[in-house]
Parts: sequence; structure tokens; C-alpha cells
Amino acid sequence: MSKKHLKQFLLSVATASAVAAINYTIFHSHFVFVVLMVLIAHELGHYITARMNGAKADLPYFIPFPIISIGITHIKNMKFLSKSTRKKILAYGPITGFITAFYFLLLSLLFSSLPSAPLLFICFSELVFNYFGSDGKKYRQIKEQELSLCIS
Repeated sequence: MSKKHLKQFLLSVATASAVAAINYTIFHSHFVFVVLMVLIAHELGHYITARMNGAKADLPYFIPFPIISIGITHIKNMKFLSKSTRKKILAYGPITGFITAFYFLLLSLLFSSLPSAPLLFICFSELVFNYFGSDGKKYRQIKEQELSLCIS
């Protein structure tokens, strides 16, 4: 592992730990770690898809805010990729986040160890809020560019 990759890995681990520490200090609930796992899965969905499609991506890092935290995956050559590849990279974040949240929802229904209502909300938000959030905005811009090329 090169020094650059080691730095990126340590930054990802440190910022994810900061998110967990800040939110656990406020809420004192193991549910904080479930939400963090969904956020990590979301960002790794972008990262892994980008790397599999030949994009130069950095490991994700997280900006720790109380209650809501932000994950960022920097993709260096995004504008040089094809539109279908960009759509794939943008879509796989919410898809993997939803799958992870749905997995935890099923576990909570089977074992009653986690509250189901917040997990259902996280599943819903991964699909709906990400469509209206920054991932969805970028995804819709790619579609609008395709439509404008077809009309011209």
C-alpha cells in the first residue's frame, strides 16, 4: 500500500470515528453505528463503482456534524467519463445504502434488537432524499444533458 493510499485510509477511518464519537456522545445509542454503517456503505458504493469503471477515486471521508453527517467521495476524472458510467457511479451510492439499511431492517424484525421505524425511515430516505439531494441533482443534470443532445 502506498503512502497516499494509507493516508486516505487513515483519513476515512478517523473521520468515520469522529462521526461515531460525536453522535454517540449526543444519543448514547447503538443505533448511531447502524446509521454510520449505512453512510459508509453509501459512500463505498460510489467509490467501488467508480474504481470498477476506471475512474480515479479517493476513499471517502466524512464531515462529522451532530445528527446528520456528510460523506464525500472525490472522483477526479468524473467529467471525462461517459454519461452511462457517471449515472452508474451516482446511482450505486443510494442503492448500496438502501440495501444495507434494508438488511438491518430485516435483522431488526427478526431479532427485535433495533428499532424498526427509524430503519424504515433510513431505507426510505436513501431512495427519496438522495434523489432530491446532491447525488440526485447530479444524476438529473446528466439526464438533462442527454435530453438536450437528443433535441438539438
